[in-house]
Amino acid sequence: MSEFHDLYDDEFFIIDSDDLDCVEEKLYGFVLSDGRVCYDANVENLTGEGTYVLIKVSNSQITVHQDFNGSYGLYVYNEDGNFAISNSFLHLVEHLKTKYRLSLNEDYSKLLLSCGLCSMVFRETLVNEIECIPRNYIININKSDKSLNFKKIDYKEHSIDLDSKEALKVLDKWFEKWVDIFRSLKSRTNNIQVDLSGGFDSRVIATLWLSANIDLNKIYIHSSTDKNHNHDVDFKIASKIADEFDFPLNKRVISARVNYFEDIKTILSMSFYVKLGFHNQINYRFGRTDEPIYFISGVAGETIRESRLYGGKTPEELKNYLAGHSKKRDPSFEASTKRIIQKTLDNLGEEFDIRDKTSYDLTNLVYPETKCRNHFGKLTVENYFSNKIALTPALDHDLHKLKVSTPECDDNHLLITLIILRYCPKLLEFEVEGNREFNPETVEYAKKINELSPYVPVEREFISGPDIIKRKSNGRRKYNWGIVNSYLKEIFYSRKFHMEYLKYFSQHSYNYIANTIETRTYFPMQNACAAFSVMKIINDIEISNYGRYDADEWIESFSLHNYPRDINYDAYKLLLNYATSRIDVKNYGARDNSVEIFDVSDEKAKITTPKWFRKDDGKGSVISSIYGSLKFKIRCINDGKLKISLKSKDVKDVNKNRFPIFIDYTMFRINGVDCFEDSFLACHDDPFVFERNVKDGEVIDVEVSWLPFNNKSKYCNQDNDNFIGKFQKKFLK
Repeated sequence: MSEFHDLYDDEFFIIDSDDLDCVEEKLYGFVLSDGRVCYDANVENLTGEGTYVLIKVSNSQITVHQDFNGSYGLYVYNEDGNFAISNSFLHLVEHLKTKYRLSLNEDYSKLLLSCGLCSMVFRETLVNEIECIPRNYIININKSDKSLNFKKIDYKEHSIDLDSKEALKVLDKWFEKWVDIFRSLKSRTNNIQVDLSGGFDSRVIATLWLSANIDLNKIYIHSSTDKNHNHDVDFKIASKIADEFDFPLNKRVISARVNYFEDIKTILSMSFYVKLGFHNQINYRFGRTDEPIYFISGVAGETIRESRLYGGKTPEELKNYLAGHSKKRDPSFEASTKRIIQKTLDNLGEEFDIRDKTSYDLTNLVYPETKCRNHFGKLTVENYFSNKIALTPALDHDLHKLKVSTPECDDNHLLITLIILRYCPKLLEFEVEGNREFNPETVEYAKKINELSPYVPVEREFISGPDIIKRKSNGRRKYNWGIVNSYLKEIFYSRKFHMEYLKYFSQHSYNYIANTIETRTYFPMQNACAAFSVMKIINDIEISNYGRYDADEWIESFSLHNYPRDINYDAYKLLLNYATSRIDVKNYGARDNSVEIFDVSDEKAKITTPKWFRKDDGKGSVISSIYGSLKFKIRCINDGKLKISLKSKDVKDVNKNRFPIFIDYTMFRINGVDCFEDSFLACHDDPFVFERNVKDGEVIDVEVSWLPFNNKSKYCNQDNDNFIGKFQKKFLK
């Protein structure tokens, strides 16, 4: 997986019920704790703030926590007593596809192809057997009996009346905390970016940095200048605010240097392993900075005010609204969209105990429980992978304890009006993008609430922070948006992808996507990425059902083999076990010891680095192939002892006992020298092992060939009776 490989190992996990003893305690992402950004699994005061999944391990239990917004997502397969969990949907599918049968959620696939930005589904995924766990759940695993259960966190959301002194106390706590965060960051770095538009949400966040008494000439206050999504209007309003408060817009003071990626698949993988199946706008990250950039914006502001998209609609109106959009993509998508949105509404009603199926409370939940999580949550993870630390004051768990309006003032903008009035009232005087405004009556009502306990501003010492240092990026940027979009367009327009797409969906929907590619100026590949998501999962489901062994790097090929429909696929998949060579390679020594496998002759060979093969004595790789012969090279990282084990797949019977599979290795050469005569019959528990001391950077050439153990095997023909005796003694006790 090229440059993405190390990040992939560090940031995604699989917890499998068959391998619970190998689960490690680890924090994936970052936690905001006591005003600090923490990357340590031993973090205290876990409140849900940050972008993370945290795995805690004890002798008897594994506990999996997630942040307040459920940004990564927790995806669970739980069938027939077997379960697997991951923080990446794609990673989980790829893990499961060679173990269990999976099936496509057709309704979800059609919704994803027509939803535009991201999915609005609460629990379901593209795979029927995989569920997305709600954002406010903890997963508990009992290691002794391999049981799985879920604990719901009560964040006390919307529990405090806004017209109360208690509410003002909570607001002040939120405000002071985030002002202190700005000040703490500014004292150490100039790598701070804030967004300012003409809308409501960035203005709420502006109350924080405008009140922090920091040098605004030495942070990057960004305002878009293009014409997409009324950005030109946003910029005009932001410019007026900048003039009033005397700070520059778009002054680049960030000193972090970008290490640009050399492989286009790294750029794509960084997004697809986070977003695939949930979010269709791929924000290409062309590199990773050598220092963190702290990005603080108004994302998710619609969770503390009314969502323009869903607010004011009944459940039936919302369902018809979304189905209407699907119908434009393809008439056959309409019914699927209605069915799956109804399931989401039913699930939300059950989860939040709303029994009235016509209640506006159901539609008010759709945004925070689905779109906010899938859009802003996935975006913060994507940012994190490029070392951009996205901090989200609007998703603070304390702020969400407050109701957004009162019975006397049923304006869902009351909370944000009160925030601005209380901490930076001058910001109420500027117009709002989209011909919106702060309602004068709401402003007057907010003044009455504010008078219950007026805020007393705190005098803070001015913080300028470090001097501005200009540094050049490391290396030359190899890719840009145009190059990556062209790369994906070639795939979408290829005859291979077109033909595969038409096996499952209509020419009408394909044409619709093609039209958006050519006419959209903002994320032109948005709808094509939805198609890639669906076809990738269909490809993996085909593998799970028919035992196909396609290349893992799916972007290279969407080819789906069409096996004759009269084959018994379960038997076919089982027989492949008898032809599959497994080769374990590890450079033993220190923790940093590892191997690099390259120049592999079989393009479809599977190369993995499982967790159990990463210990204090080094990190190894496992190569699996059914080709019958294999050539590859090994580069040794650090001095150590190289061990190569020729064996068979680890296969278990219905009782989960290991079942012996034998592979007849007919040739094994290291640097052109034969390592045994004739052949060697190996199984998982009785491999042929080659060892030698190696130096850092040493390259080893490996050649190997094999047969399934059958009547053509040399070993069997030479010593058949003796072998049968050994087999019975060892395995048939």
